[in-house]
Amino acid sequence: MINYTWLAERLDAYPEKDGFNDVVFVVFWRCNAVDGDHSATLTGKQEIDLDPEGEFTPYEDLQQWQVLGWVKDALTQKGVADVESNLAQQIATQKTPPVVSPALPWGN
Repeated sequence: MINYTWLAERLDAYPEKDGFNDVVFVVFWRCNAVDGDHSATLTGKQEIDLDPEGEFTPYEDLQQWQVLGWVKDALTQKGVADVESNLAQQIATQKTPPVVSPALPWGN
């Protein structure tokens, strides 16, 4: 079974926007997939829009789960599934490589 771990690695923020301070507008993320001894990683960045009508969380109070929620909402369920499917394919290829280079049969 593959375990997926999503991480927010960096946040870019405007110092001030629409009367708010330190407004995040880009999240740099990473998704790790691990299945036993096999692993794969994808990275990306996601632009985030400030909803001036929504609730604003001060930068210092942000939690990783909250920021990753923004990323996944922006990616949509399909985008998240595509990332995880890509990682699953990478692991499947590691387990059963489509091309191998065995040692020469006559030795040296």
